[in-house]
Amino acid sequence: KDKIFVWSAECHAAFNTLKDKLSSPPILAFLDFSPSAGPFILDTDASNLAIGAVLSQKSANGEVVIVYACRRLDKRERRYCATRREM
Repeated sequence: KDKIFVWSAECHAAFNTLKDKLSSPPILAFLDFSPSAGPFILDTDASNLAIGAVLSQKSANGEVVIVYACRRLDKRERRYCATRREM
């Protein structure tokens, strides 16, 4: 908590590796509307400053992510209760 975080070249490389892994197959997948496809799952989360969501789908290989989304809330939206921010 009282330590200064230094963003090093190693941190930057690790961040880019994670970003690449989370946005490519088998993690990221296309929507599957076939009759045998599993259900869609929408996970949401909100803080006082931002909201985030992940749309995923059950598949034979487990759960695969379709899309990630996030954004900052404007002043008006920051006054919403937690339940409304996550809807």
